[in-house]
Amino acid sequence: MSDVDEIKQKIDIISLVGEYVQLTQAGSNWKARCPFHNEKTPSFLVSQEKQIFHCFGCGKGGDIFTFVQEMENLDFPETLRLLAKKAGVELRNTDPRVHSQKTRLLDIHRWATAYFMKSLEISKSAEPARKYLEKRGLSAETIMDFKIGFAPDSWDKLLNFLKSKNYTESEIGLAGLITRKNQGSGWYDRFRNRVIFPIADVHGAIIGLGGRIMEAEGGAKYLNSPQTPIYDKSSVVYGMDKAKQEIKQVDQAIFVEGYMDVISSHQAGVKNVVATSGTALTPGHLKMVKRYTNNVAFCFDQDEAGQRAAARSVDIALAEDMNIKIVRVLFGKDPDECIQKDLALWHQSIAEAKPYMEYFMEAIDGKYDLNDINQKKAAAKELLTQVAKMTSKLEQDFWLRKLSDLLGVDVALLWESMPGAKTLTRTEHAGFVAQKLRIDVYQTLFGLVVSNLDNIEYLAENLEAGMIFDEKWRRFYNNLILLYNKDKKTDRNNFDQWLKIQDNEIFNQGFFDSLFLLIKREFDGFSLEDIQTEVICLVKKIKKDFFQYRINEISSEIKKAESEKDDDGINQLFKQLQSFIRQRSQLD
Repeated sequence: MSDVDEIKQKIDIISLVGEYVQLTQAGSNWKARCPFHNEKTPSFLVSQEKQIFHCFGCGKGGDIFTFVQEMENLDFPETLRLLAKKAGVELRNTDPRVHSQKTRLLDIHRWATAYFMKSLEISKSAEPARKYLEKRGLSAETIMDFKIGFAPDSWDKLLNFLKSKNYTESEIGLAGLITRKNQGSGWYDRFRNRVIFPIADVHGAIIGLGGRIMEAEGGAKYLNSPQTPIYDKSSVVYGMDKAKQEIKQVDQAIFVEGYMDVISSHQAGVKNVVATSGTALTPGHLKMVKRYTNNVAFCFDQDEAGQRAAARSVDIALAEDMNIKIVRVLFGKDPDECIQKDLALWHQSIAEAKPYMEYFMEAIDGKYDLNDINQKKAAAKELLTQVAKMTSKLEQDFWLRKLSDLLGVDVALLWESMPGAKTLTRTEHAGFVAQKLRIDVYQTLFGLVVSNLDNIEYLAENLEAGMIFDEKWRRFYNNLILLYNKDKKTDRNNFDQWLKIQDNEIFNQGFFDSLFLLIKREFDGFSLEDIQTEVICLVKKIKKDFFQYRINEISSEIKKAESEKDDDGINQLFKQLQSFIRQRSQLD
């Protein structure tokens, strides 16, 4: 049996692909939204029986080797080594393809990491480094786990060590571990007299290094590997290899600023913590994280530079359509200081993380005098800029209402003032917004109801079909109530069959598949009680919109009756008006 066949026999494609995307069973196959192109409706299928995948949207397909090569942008030798390690298979066959340039660069980093770790352990010159790490509170187990080492204060010790392992100066230079001399020929070690933090890819292979000076030393605080064929700073997330399973389990990734913040947090037991690698946050970093969660929290230093970094990171995460929170440490300037003071404070800081808009709104409330009209305008402009970046109209509506309460400004005016908003008259804008919000409300309400059938009873008892403005949703709701009234209960299987009929008769094909995905994204983590509360609030909004519409309509009719001096008509209309005003007020 070949190495490839043995690896295929030991790795199930469902388990492998499931590490990258959220799979759901669809008959004998599994489906997901394709990781190779953007899509709303899943067209990516995985067959456990045939051990293959195929996307009917972009056409990509193959086996476990093809999938990993596409996902990780690896060549075959790298993929073979990676999957062999995962399968516990020792590569026996001598295939020249295994000895690619990238695999030699990975081997160079493996040897360099071992060299630096041994240096930290036994070298006399490493004593300051050992004391530094002890002062920072790192245990011997943590130092070993993160493969922390020490680079001697030498110009060529690492170079000579790697040359003794049969690597050329050109290869070591390509790996970014040595640097050409400014004058004359020759090379010298890039990392000297620094604590070394190896940087691993998501699978744990060392691909770069970060070197930190000790506190008493001068020079740049951190020195990182340059860009190399195996190290791309824009996509490597430090600590991801150790954090990925915890991130998947708790469904959140926490980004911090430095290596020590990550290491201290992991040592303290909070293991869903990662950092960028020697650069600012990029879309590539978030694409890596999105394999495991769509929820991200940023915990950057409390100084001005850290807060600017947080704002930039929020913008990037919004573009990736992620759910975002901000963690403010309750002691010190960063997580490491907070943990050193009291681990409980770090746990509390995470527990009290706020949605990013709430965080920004609190900052605005302290930054501006909202009783001053000019400062209020500045505050509104700053916050509306953030709201305009949101991709979800439901989310925009939620935060605009919060902002309306904070500033004491009508929601319709805030919609009109948002950057990029279409210029309309006040009357036109109010109608436009009302229509837009009603559509989103219906999608949300009925998406929640068809996902949680226990809510149908409340809907049937508290909402009349005539209160629904949108014709399609009104027809759908009438059909839903007819179904419910047959026996006052709804079986899931029967309901799903009924739903397919509605999908064909009223909505476009696949509409409800997309709606389920939307609800899953927007309400992930909500309890059944929270869902019920949301349904109640949405029903109230629909009824309030309807009553307000009737109030406005009757007010116009009264004006017409007054101009025609129709006293009897006026009296009847006033009674109706008072009834609708009373019903609307009861919902406040």
